[in-house]
Amino acid sequence: GGMLVVFAYSASLAAEPYPEAWGSWSVFMYVLMYFFMIIIIYLLVGGVSGYEGLFSG
Repeated sequence: GGMLVVFAYSASLAAEPYPEAWGSWSVFMYVLMYFFMIIIIYLLVGGVSGYEGLFSG
């Protein structure tokens, strides 16, 4: 799942005709919100044990 997100994000960056610079404020905010959402989902799922519990039947 994580690699798919990375691939989709890098593919969308490569597809933009005028991509934002990495030093841009909007890119910084996007990356910040991205990691924030990952942390929230990780906490909601309950860590690694809860994550494994979702797929163990």
